[in-house]
Amino acid sequence: MRGGSARRRFLFLQGNTSSYFAKLGEALSARGYPVHRVNFNGGDMLFWSLPGAINYGGSLSAWPSFFTNILDRLRVTDIVLFGDCRPIHRQAIKIAQGRPVNLHILEEGYLRPNWITLEQSGTNGFSSLPRDPEEIRRIAERLPDYAGGATYPDKFARRAVEDVLYHLARVAMFWRFPRYRFHAPVDPFVEYFGWIFRTVIRPYARMKSRRALRRLPPNAPFFLLPMQLDSDYQVREHSHFTRIPPALKEVIGSFAKHATADSWLVIKSHPLDCGLTNWRHVVRDFAAAAGVEDRVVYLDHDDLAGLVRDSQGLVTINSTVGALALQLGRPVIALGTAIYDIAGLTFQHGLDRFWREATLPDPELLAAFHRVLIRRCLVRGSFFNKAGVASAVAGAVDRFETEDARPQLEISVGIEPLASLG
Repeated sequence: MRGGSARRRFLFLQGNTSSYFAKLGEALSARGYPVHRVNFNGGDMLFWSLPGAINYGGSLSAWPSFFTNILDRLRVTDIVLFGDCRPIHRQAIKIAQGRPVNLHILEEGYLRPNWITLEQSGTNGFSSLPRDPEEIRRIAERLPDYAGGATYPDKFARRAVEDVLYHLARVAMFWRFPRYRFHAPVDPFVEYFGWIFRTVIRPYARMKSRRALRRLPPNAPFFLLPMQLDSDYQVREHSHFTRIPPALKEVIGSFAKHATADSWLVIKSHPLDCGLTNWRHVVRDFAAAAGVEDRVVYLDHDDLAGLVRDSQGLVTINSTVGALALQLGRPVIALGTAIYDIAGLTFQHGLDRFWREATLPDPELLAAFHRVLIRRCLVRGSFFNKAGVASAVAGAVDRFETEDARPQLEISVGIEPLASLG
């Protein structure tokens, strides 16, 4: 971005449950940019230490007029937020549409670990990343190879501690934000109880997973379905399923009708699932109803990369595991809207045909896609790793300062589904 700090004014909305937004705000402030923040709950307050914060204790319905006033009063040029599907962010994006304001949307990395997502027009199903293979190849010709670099694996302990601290502060300061409603369908403290129980039974769950894997005959061909979180906006907003059970039913039903009789389906739980739903029983019931209970395996624990590498192909709604499978050269089909669902990379002829006709991704197109993806959408670093946070902050500031700050009218922020682009 150009024009000097005197012309740039940053407004931060909600971040994730980490220190990243505070560190990014501090870095921008140190470079002379006016930086402001809107806090919507006590957790937001806890993870922000700079002056210039505005506490919003009003309702969701009153938020648009409040936000409009902030944009005008502070003469905001840049809006920074995490996740474009949260209700407060959806409204903010809609209001910012048509204004000469730059939008910076952060998310978990499309490629993991070692990367975070930073886009201007939207993320995931709202991304403006091109989907035409020839356009991707053409853009990639001008870009370097980004292979290698420092590694920043997420620290689960840090993620867990910061998440708990955020929500403790959210509850403790409820009196200051009485109308705030958390965006996820399940309260985090309910999930925490599920996590405690899951931790207690982890040895038993591992034993059951090992026993389930032994059901697979030696060298038996199998397809892999890595589950996503039932609360994930990727499922709720960027697929026709809206929940995980309908997706399980559809995949298992298609497998029963169209896969070869000697193939198996392995379903792997999400590593961050808190265990409130007994997915093993859900999978068993769907498999029994479809008549393939003897060829469907459910796993709570195992080496995900190893499973992907050994599989005949991967079925996903739009998980980032799909990107991993492409990197490992495995066939992939995406049932929802995914940034990597591109002809030449993923199977384009429907789930029923995938079981028998799955094709490998084009490695040259995949390399080109990665160059474009990293250049346009990713910053090297992590939200839950000290060195990774520092790298991601430096990368984001560099992106803000060196790229053209195109007004939103030019980059079409109007939350247009990816499927309609390109």
